[in-house]
Amino acid sequence: MGKKLLTMTLLPIVLAFSTIGADHVGAKNDEPVLRLVNVVFRHGDRAPDPLETYPTDPFINETFYPEGRGGLTNAGKMREYQLGLELKARYGDFLGPVWVPSMVEARSTYYDRTKMSLQLVLSALFPPAPIQRWNSQLFWQPIPTTYKRSYEDILLLADECPKFVAEFERVKNNPEIVRKFAKYSALAAYIETHSGRPVTSAFDLYDFYHIFTAQMAANLVLPEWTKEIYPDGQLYEAATVQYESASFTNNLKKLNGGPLVRKISEDMSAVRSGTTPADRKIYLYSSHETNIGAVLNTLGVYEPHVPQYSSGIVVELWEKKNEYFVKVLHYLGIPQTFVTKRIPGCEELCPLDQFLEIMQPVIPSDSDLICVKKGAPQALSNTL
Repeated sequence: MGKKLLTMTLLPIVLAFSTIGADHVGAKNDEPVLRLVNVVFRHGDRAPDPLETYPTDPFINETFYPEGRGGLTNAGKMREYQLGLELKARYGDFLGPVWVPSMVEARSTYYDRTKMSLQLVLSALFPPAPIQRWNSQLFWQPIPTTYKRSYEDILLLADECPKFVAEFERVKNNPEIVRKFAKYSALAAYIETHSGRPVTSAFDLYDFYHIFTAQMAANLVLPEWTKEIYPDGQLYEAATVQYESASFTNNLKKLNGGPLVRKISEDMSAVRSGTTPADRKIYLYSSHETNIGAVLNTLGVYEPHVPQYSSGIVVELWEKKNEYFVKVLHYLGIPQTFVTKRIPGCEELCPLDQFLEIMQPVIPSDSDLICVKKGAPQALSNTL
């Protein structure tokens, strides 16, 4: 009991000293000091969702036991755990050896696969320190996470809000979007002929791409006819049109990736003003490829691609001589590589005030965030 009490008494002192030491080194060497990390990432490999099928689908009756439709595969679990290891390798010194509750805010969507992906990332990122070992046969510790029900989630499922849906429907008739889809008319006809399902929009092409990707993730052999278009054929390029369309205007960016960029911006500003929880170092958001595409577009750094499983966006906040800077990284997932992105109109290490000014046209207002989804209680409060 005495040893445990002594350890618990000394631990905060040791942690405080190590933090002060790290800051002191940065200041002495006139180098930027990392202050906050925000990570938005996609879940791991999954089985097809219940609606991801088509009339001639040879796997239409597949149950995908034991994970079930939409469930995280074993490969997907490993990929998310690896993401946690990559984050630990990159930010382990910043986070320190001991997890404390106020250090991290970890949030997912309502989907089981994003909840599980978040747990896997946390298990790799925060293994128990000796003082936290509670089971000698299990090198793991429970860490709290949070989520909102789909109908009240306006942060990570903003694309389900009626305002976004209405604006997206309007923009889909934009001549440029229509021309982009028309480019793939032969591809659409080919898929429609072989699948038995109408293909009338960019979303349909996007949907087929993800059907095939999920089936391959479940180790299924795709029909012969798909080899003409997937994975290396025209379908990949066509699928990217959906990501571009969903953020085609500043208004769409506000309603899609905007809520998450607003929260990240507010959290970084809170660090500067000293109003964030004292020990807060990292925010984790376990989400979907639609989130990755939306945030990249809102930040102005999207390049046409389909976000891979476990891919993500990292937004770092740095301090140098009492000035704050933002750095954006794109984690590709496949391969396990971080790529630095430069916000248009700014440097790679972008002054926080300049970042906020550049983002201002795509940051939603409080009224923009009013969202009553189908099936939601009318009295629901709209908060991030």
